[in-house]
Amino acid sequence: MQAVIALIGIATRLILSAGLIYVLLKIGKVLDVLPDILSKKYASENK
Repeated sequence: MQAVIALIGIATRLILSAGLIYVLLKIGKVLDVLPDILSKKYASENK
């Protein structure tokens, strides 16, 4: 029974860490794109 609990705990940690990495990558992509969007907005406002 203890082995099953340990496996569930490990699986939960793996899922959580994978989710965190996924979220961080998503945020990173948004931050990469953000300057382009802002510069385009800024350029269109100053025409």
